Amino acid sequence: LADDLIETMTTGFAQGKSYRLMTLDLKERLQTDEYKAVRLIRTEASYVANQAKLLALSNSGVDEFEYVAVLDAKTSEICQDRDGSIVKLKDAEIGINLPPLHPNCRSTFVAKLSDEFRKNLKRSAVNPVTGERESIPREMTYKEWKRTLYDRYGVERTDVAFKKVKNLTKDNATFQKYGQVVRNFPSTLGEFQDMKYTDVDRWNQFKREYTTISKLRNPVKHSPAFQDKLVETYYKFREGGMELVDHAVLRFVGQKTGRGKALFTMDEVFSVWNEKPNFYEVTEKLTKSIRYYRNLAIISEDPTNEVVTIIYREEAKKIWLPK
Repeated sequence: LADDLIETMTTGFAQGKSYRLMTLDLKERLQTDEYKAVRLIRTEASYVANQAKLLALSNSGVDEFEYVAVLDAKTSEICQDRDGSIVKLKDAEIGINLPPLHPNCRSTFVAKLSDEFRKNLKRSAVNPVTGERESIPREMTYKEWKRTLYDRYGVERTDVAFKKVKNLTKDNATFQKYGQVVRNFPSTLGEFQDMKYTDVDRWNQFKREYTTISKLRNPVKHSPAFQDKLVETYYKFREGGMELVDHAVLRFVGQKTGRGKALFTMDEVFSVWNEKPNFYEVTEKLTKSIRYYRNLAIISEDPTNEVVTIIYREEAKKIWLPK
């Protein structure tokens, strides 16, 4: 790995190749994915550039440098904390007080400037709430800049904006994945992020729905036609205000007659669901609420109210406790 990386970058720099082309070369050499390759190229390029800059400062007689982080929502917490710190050149240590501090580190450093000179300078920041680039005083650190955002927009709105930017790639992957499985999912990435970070209950419901539908769509266990039947049954119950896990859907669709059993309709299930829970069961992990009426029991988990099973019983279980 080290030899391939050195050869790729040495050749790349000598030939004037872009990071993009060096990334493709390294990807081919290592037979790895592009993200890992570009991360290696960027991190090692930062290392080389900062070592050269450190040598240049030393040769110029500079004794101290200032750590400079990028002012946007993607910056790591360790670089946020380091921003504005002053370090003596003799104490410089890669990964500790000299960038890169971590993979994909974008921080840099400059020779320490006098306070008199600094007060007339500006630095650039990307406002995560508006998405606009703005100028702030050069002497303002990352933490001080973030506090100004809290003052302007409030803590909750600012934190949500930071999460949207920082998690954009992962959120886009989730948006694409969920949109292919569940119904009535947000139609745009922006709507999805708004929901995810401001409506936790709705987001948790979508996660439960995705898990259930994915299990019902199991091609190993169920034929395509039966998958469709299971999914349609799930959503019919949802329309009636009930949220079933896959086991409950299978129990309803796969009803069998026999000794001590009887078939029940969806209307009968809704009728019992509209009653108040009259039993409960406590386990090590959770509490279950039970509606047991007319020999039909609907068992749901607290506090999500997901129905975990629907069963016909001629009498209540002894472990059920009356409410």
